[in-house]
Amino acid sequence: MRVFCQAATYEEMDGGTAFVAVGWFVALSLLIPTGIGYLIDRKFETTPMFMLAGLGLGTLVMVFGVYRMIRQVQMAEDDSKKSDSQNNG
Repeated sequence: MRVFCQAATYEEMDGGTAFVAVGWFVALSLLIPTGIGYLIDRKFETTPMFMLAGLGLGTLVMVFGVYRMIRQVQMAEDDSKKSDSQNNG
């Protein structure tokens, strides 16, 4: 997550790019742990225990990551509003 945010700040992104970034983050944070859990379940014949654990872990990662992304976007918008109000007033 941190590497992605350093690659481009939200101030440099337009609105559509930020939504695409959040969409990819949500999709991958759910699919990767769930897929790994599915593969472990197939190997040890424990269906669906590890897949559900992976889904739960992915959900936690997704919620925390999206919260951080939205918070960064809001902070960038607040900073731009503050600088606009200081320049205008």
